[in-house]
Amino acid sequence: MNRALRHGDAGGRPTIVYRIMEAAGALAARRDVQPPLCLLAHLHRYLRIFDEAQGEVAMRYARRAIDTGDRPADAWLTIGVILDKRGHHADALAALQRALAIDPRHAEAYRWAATQALMLQDPVLAYRMARAALEAAPDDPFYARPVERLVLREFGDARTMAALMEQALARNPGMAAAHEGLARAAEALGDADRAAGHRRVAAELRRGRSAR
Repeated sequence: MNRALRHGDAGGRPTIVYRIMEAAGALAARRDVQPPLCLLAHLHRYLRIFDEAQGEVAMRYARRAIDTGDRPADAWLTIGVILDKRGHHADALAALQRALAIDPRHAEAYRWAATQALMLQDPVLAYRMARAALEAAPDDPFYARPVERLVLREFGDARTMAALMEQALARNPGMAAAHEGLARAAEALGDADRAAGHRRVAAELRRGRSAR
C-alpha cells in the first residue's frame, strides 16, 4: 500500500484493494478502543484511487486524527494529497506546510509540497522542497529523482546535485539511484571518468539486486 500511495497507482496485486477494504471496515467497526484515525485516513486515501468519494472519507478521518493528536503531520499530508487530486494546489500546499510545521523532517510532505509549488509555478519553492525531502531522508532512493529533475535539469546546478548525491551515498553507499544521479552531475561538470565510475557501480548494484 505504501508503494501504491507513493506512486499514485493501485499497485501490482489485484487483491490488495479487497484487503484494504476489509482492514478499513474492521478498524472502523472496533468499539473497544479508539480507532486508528490516521491509519484509516491513509487506507481511504488508497481507496480513493478506485472511488473519488473515498477522498472525503479520508479527509474526515484525517481531521479527526488532527483533533485527537493521532499522527497529525501524516493526517495533514493526507489532506494535502486529497486537495492536490482535486486541483486545489494552493490549499494543498497550505495543508502540507501544516504537516511540516509539526514534523520538519517529513520527507513525503516536502515531496508533495514540491509538486504543489510546481503547479503554482514557483520553481524556487519547488527546488527548496525537493531538496529538503532528500535531506530529510538521504538514504531513501525514492527522493533522489525529484531532486535531479529540479536541481540538475531545471536549474542546471550540477555542483549542488553532486553534493546532495554525495550526502546520500555517505548514508547509503548502496543506493544505485544516487550513483546514477552523481554520474549525471559529474558528466554535466565535465568529469567523464567520475561519471563512468559511478555508472559502473550503479549497474553492479542493480545487477546484484536482480540476481537476488
